[in-house]
Amino acid sequence: MTKPQFGAFAPNVLCACALACVLACALAQGAFAAESATESTDNFTLASARLSPEVRIEKLTLAPPVALETKSIAPFLVAPKVMDAQALNAAAHIVSAPDKRTLLSRGDRVHATRLSGARLTLDPLNEQRFDIFRHATPLKDPINGAVLGFEAQFLGTARLVRSEGENPAAATLEILSAQEEIRVGDQLIASTAMAQNDLIPRAFVSPTPAHVVSIYASAVTHAAQNQVVVINRGSADGVEAGHVMAIQKRSHGTALPPERNGLALVLLPFAKVSYALVVHIEDSVRVGDILTAP
Repeated sequence: MTKPQFGAFAPNVLCACALACVLACALAQGAFAAESATESTDNFTLASARLSPEVRIEKLTLAPPVALETKSIAPFLVAPKVMDAQALNAAAHIVSAPDKRTLLSRGDRVHATRLSGARLTLDPLNEQRFDIFRHATPLKDPINGAVLGFEAQFLGTARLVRSEGENPAAATLEILSAQEEIRVGDQLIASTAMAQNDLIPRAFVSPTPAHVVSIYASAVTHAAQNQVVVINRGSADGVEAGHVMAIQKRSHGTALPPERNGLALVLLPFAKVSYALVVHIEDSVRVGDILTAP
């Protein structure tokens, strides 16, 4: 029997050709891999350096400071009224209320007059608003006893409706807001806009320390965490809202040095005093304690 023919080649010839093709492809692939490895070796450089014990300084990329949103710290924001003696003497007084009422609130109208200085005169082009306050008490520096200002209890706001007459006849004001009941005898002073912006915490770097003057809205002399304290440094001393200060516990009656006791965040600075929130505390804060750069 004759063997089958595949075109012009016998089966053994075809097998030899196929084997030769496979070997050629394998050799070509190996050469390509070797060439690639050679290129990678040529492009690769090993970074090396000889190190010795020493101090090395590297600059780090600092993240931008995170602002404290007003809404997140709203429960701790305070609205005190701090004024000097001149402004206190120029304040008007509520002298009467309708129907001989003793407690007043939003929407009520009251009569007020100034005991000295310019009269309350209505400006038809501009609305005149007044802050209502009570119990203006002096804030005294715990170091030298100087009066830094007068802190008043803020009660609400009112707008002037009718001018003060010459007879004399008291001016008429409408109460716009009331945080507490307003009474005859409370005082009024022209409102000043106080914007509460988001706070960016940053270190207080002044070399001049501050001292705790009083505990806000409290008759006690000790403050705990989340309470507001008054300090004897203000915008005139470079204090700004957002400054962070370290609270140093002062030793009373002994010669021991101050001991770090916590941190405080400035919420509201005035000219000579500032209001700061105690954000961290290990022991209670007392009047006279020291606040320094953190």
